[in-house]
Amino acid sequence: MKFVHPEILWGLSAIAIPIIVHLFNFRKFKKVLFSNVAFLQEIQHETKSKSKLKHLLILAARILAITCIVLAFAQPYFPVSDSDMKAGDKAVSIYIDNSYSSEAESNSGRLLDIAKNKAIQVVEAHQPSDRFQLVTNDFEGRHQRLVGIDEMVQLIQEIELSPSVRKYSEVVSRQNDVLGQATQPVKVSYLFSDLQRNTVDIASIKADTTVSYRIVPGNSSLELNVGIDSVWFNSPIRQLNQVEQLFVRLKNYGDEDRENVAIKLKINDQQKSVASANVPANSAVDVELGFTNTEPGYKYGVLSIDDSPVRFDNDFYFSFAVAPSISILNVTPNAGLAGDPVSLVFGEDPYFKFSSASEGSLDYGAFGKYNLIILNQLRAPGSGLALELEKFVSNGGSVCIIPAEDADISAFNSITQKLNLGSVAGKIAFGFDPGNPVVNINYDHYLLKGVLQKRSNSNEKLDLPNVGSYFKLVAPSQSLVQNVSTMQSGDPFFIASSLKSGKSYMTAVSLSKESSTFTGHSLFPTLMLRIAESSFTQRPLSYVLGKENFVSLNNTSITGDETFRLKQLNSELEVIPEHRNAGGNTEVFFNSELKEAGLFNLILSDSVVDVVAFNYDRNESDMASLSVEEISEQLKESNLNMFSVIDADTDSIGKFANELDTGKKMWYTMLVWALIFLAIEILLIKYLK
Repeated sequence: MKFVHPEILWGLSAIAIPIIVHLFNFRKFKKVLFSNVAFLQEIQHETKSKSKLKHLLILAARILAITCIVLAFAQPYFPVSDSDMKAGDKAVSIYIDNSYSSEAESNSGRLLDIAKNKAIQVVEAHQPSDRFQLVTNDFEGRHQRLVGIDEMVQLIQEIELSPSVRKYSEVVSRQNDVLGQATQPVKVSYLFSDLQRNTVDIASIKADTTVSYRIVPGNSSLELNVGIDSVWFNSPIRQLNQVEQLFVRLKNYGDEDRENVAIKLKINDQQKSVASANVPANSAVDVELGFTNTEPGYKYGVLSIDDSPVRFDNDFYFSFAVAPSISILNVTPNAGLAGDPVSLVFGEDPYFKFSSASEGSLDYGAFGKYNLIILNQLRAPGSGLALELEKFVSNGGSVCIIPAEDADISAFNSITQKLNLGSVAGKIAFGFDPGNPVVNINYDHYLLKGVLQKRSNSNEKLDLPNVGSYFKLVAPSQSLVQNVSTMQSGDPFFIASSLKSGKSYMTAVSLSKESSTFTGHSLFPTLMLRIAESSFTQRPLSYVLGKENFVSLNNTSITGDETFRLKQLNSELEVIPEHRNAGGNTEVFFNSELKEAGLFNLILSDSVVDVVAFNYDRNESDMASLSVEEISEQLKESNLNMFSVIDADTDSIGKFANELDTGKKMWYTMLVWALIFLAIEILLIKYLK
């Protein structure tokens, strides 16, 4: 037994008062006249014995009554948890998991409804002077304050399902922010959750030792589910009239094998492909679907399966774009010269908007309309061009550098270093006899993946370009430079790198026949075409609802009252996202106001400038949850002694939670016993003669 006010126990010293009264026996004696004193001694003996017993009983009743009264004021209690009871008003933070997993049913109903009802019972079990904070997965700003009982009940009743998913460590940190600023002496946290294994990160929790944490589980009996986990293409480039290979990963989160799970693929509301798959228990399989893009423009994709009862992960939305054309600027000292190898690759293909210009006639302000800029055998590019190219690549453009035979190394270094391509160490000449042939190709690089066939026989000689003279390209340590191909000497022949959202490339040889046979080999047009195709920026296929998402629109900026609109396809749903200008780009942010998965058009001035897709967080697909014993064991292993688990139904949760905070109170019992002992004293005095 413990006491809320142990200092009042000093009042037990009042027990001395009835004892003193009993010892000194402050009684007034009364004269009694006897007619015959012969019987006086016998009467006196008998009366004295009975009087002593009566006084002792009255003394005991008085002592017990005083003891019970003092104990009642000291407020004794039997602690239910390991923490001591603290007197005073409470600041209570209540977290209710409203993610899509809480839509699952248990034997008593939907998990979210059960959690809301339990939370209301807990709130109403508190005192009117206590204050409350609500936390949901949405992390709304309006919940970052303490409110009274009535307002808290209303906030709880307004909770709806949310696509957001939060880890326990994030929730506890959010609660601590408000409770840490509360002035109430007692601070309590409640966490109503279905205890999904992939969200309960006990080891990462940073608890506040001044807060008592209460975990209230709401486990679902449902753990069977098959969902679409992720989608990707085998190539980063979408092309017209080319067969696309789309991969979809199916996951089976249950303990039963699933056979013949049908998958349907629709592009722009037209069914493009179907497939089926067998998904073993607790595993994943990848399924390949093929289709062809016959028209350029934005593409709206939907992959669907039929699985119940969990349905939020049955559809996966994705979007991409097939460029109608790609704009290329060829910067060369011999603009318009017939026989230029670069012009021969792009000049006759209408898919490429190809133009040539000399360095002296460049309009830097027009760089934004190009996807790719090629420095075609310049001798000494100026510093102004280097700065503009750095800005161009940072904003999502692509640059390919082909040095001249007599290139100024220091001038090129000013560009290569700005574009994360390393530096040029010098020029090396072997001559074609014996030469320095290209001997290694990175078949897994995105420029060559799926284009060149890897030789199955490692001893088979490859037909690759031979090099007579080249520039030695040196990449700094821990750089982003990738070797697309290397020469027999081990030096890079063609390299690639990236800078922010853009890409940069460089070859170690010029295009003259005196330096290499590069232009006469199929590798040259292959690399040029793939660089051009890769210069068309591809967005992520989809975004996750509830996360911090944004898209960067290259070479786009808006001013004045212009604003973006995000409108769902085939729906009236429309939101206005935030945006900011970032250099020559505009970044558009998608905040937590977006609650519904689907396909959306990003509109500016009534024109669609991009297409984005949103999906629910796939962490919610795994319905497996921790048991009360498992969560208790994890808390013990992490030494989180301020945490406890309340496993109670809706009817008893309020009383149980109150006892967990205050213990089993005994003051009322002490008061009843005090009244009983006082009544006994009165009866002894009145009836015991």
